[in-house]
Amino acid sequence: MADYMEINQNTEYGLNYEDRINIIQNEISNGNSSNFPIKVGNTIDIVGQHMTVPINILKYRINNNRTNMLQNSWCTKNKKKLIRDKQGVVVSNWIKKDSDHESDEIQQLQHTFLSKICKEAESGIIYRKFLKESQTEPLILDKDGFVLSGNRRLCTWRNLYYNGKRPEFETVQVVFATFRDDQLDDFEFEEDDKLRIDLKYDWMSQAEWYKRKLNQGKTEKWIAQRTDKKESDIKNRINAYDAAYNFQSDVNILTDGKFTVDEEMLAGMEFACKAWHSYREEIGSHNPLMKKVLRAIIIPLMLRETSNTYKLINNIKSIGPTEFLTHMYLENNVKKPNELIEIVKDPSNWDEVTRQMVTKEKLSSASKRRGNRIAKGFDSINSAKTAIINANKFFSMKQPHQQKNKIRDEFQQLKNEIDLLEKNLKDKNQIKL
Repeated sequence: MADYMEINQNTEYGLNYEDRINIIQNEISNGNSSNFPIKVGNTIDIVGQHMTVPINILKYRINNNRTNMLQNSWCTKNKKKLIRDKQGVVVSNWIKKDSDHESDEIQQLQHTFLSKICKEAESGIIYRKFLKESQTEPLILDKDGFVLSGNRRLCTWRNLYYNGKRPEFETVQVVFATFRDDQLDDFEFEEDDKLRIDLKYDWMSQAEWYKRKLNQGKTEKWIAQRTDKKESDIKNRINAYDAAYNFQSDVNILTDGKFTVDEEMLAGMEFACKAWHSYREEIGSHNPLMKKVLRAIIIPLMLRETSNTYKLINNIKSIGPTEFLTHMYLENNVKKPNELIEIVKDPSNWDEVTRQMVTKEKLSSASKRRGNRIAKGFDSINSAKTAIINANKFFSMKQPHQQKNKIRDEFQQLKNEIDLLEKNLKDKNQIKL
């Protein structure tokens, strides 16, 4: 990654409130500002003061919705408070509610979050833009001089300026304005929902924003009117967000707090969380112990097969909980739900448990196509044969840069498993070979 995207140790994170506002008011008093109309909704309700100020006086607005997920993830990792609603879903955090937004420590932390977003979005597209282009739109400041709109641009300009790439960003254009609460709501939705320089929202930050507005008495319809989203899309995203935190809680309970799913992990699991939401509703009619074990055994699948979870969970639902649990009991040589839960709660078993579930899903699909359970044994051997044929094709030509020691170990294990399979076929199933 280019050096100019990194955070320079000499970066300054703004002046204190009194000094910041004094500089802004002096620019206005000295006639160095001009009226700037700000559109809220379909009308121009606010006239701010447009001016040029040093970049080092500005501070980020910490209640920035685009950094919700990264703030929450940091709080989870650093054991800081997450603020939850009655359903246990996060709607705010320690950084927003309890920290000193003026402090250099919190401003630097927010700069770290914004830098991560700008660096990762489309391989740093915002940096490529401002390496060549100058500022065209002013930053919008609120009445306290925090950046209301333009935090990612400010972050990018700071990194470029303090790393010596764009000295012209020593000063930036801003508009100083005062918003009523209702105007701020509308303006925030319009500004935050815009796709600027292809920097898309991560879904969890957006969903938390929607969730917070619903908890404030707004509706999906109110949100839809101010964004380009349908009410159904908003509802589905909120359901996935709720499910994400239910899943996080279930993992914490299952593992007695030994394994934590932080928000950055959840941010890559939107479709898996939607499947989780549907799955929890599906098993809701079962008795408490059955629900407990059915929820527990899906956790490894969610974390090990994230990209396929939606499909796999739907297929497992079609198999039915009784047949599915019977398979898992047999695979793990247990008879009771609590015995299976004890196995699943150990993260070191998750790869094997996931393999068992994926195998069951594949075998059940094959069995349905053939109409009986005879397919199970044949398909297991046939799948193994196919895998070996593919390996033979691959190694029929010289393959450079292979992990020889690992391949040697795996091949020895494969031979051992084939010997054991032959023994089981002869001794347990009376199949002559």
